[in-house]
Amino acid sequence: MNKIKLVIMTTAIFLSLGSAFVKAATADCVFTQQYYLSGSNYVMTGVFGHDYYCDTGVGACTYILSGGNYVQCRIGSYLPVKLTNEQDQQKK
Repeated sequence: MNKIKLVIMTTAIFLSLGSAFVKAATADCVFTQQYYLSGSNYVMTGVFGHDYYCDTGVGACTYILSGGNYVQCRIGSYLPVKLTNEQDQQKK
């Protein structure tokens, strides 16, 4: 019985540590330069919530450049934010 407890506790510890590392790795991508796929080209995004938004959906919204490869960061559909003429003039 003690051996079973030891195996279960060890497994629980490794699973919790593994999930913490996975969560930390995916959270970091939102603080780096992101790109979206336009046709077959990757284009730099602006500021999330100001220049673009990721709508709910399946698939990749944005990517990051990691080791020379583009890796998915945010999930959803890429939607650029359209500014009104008044907002556009205030930006200039």
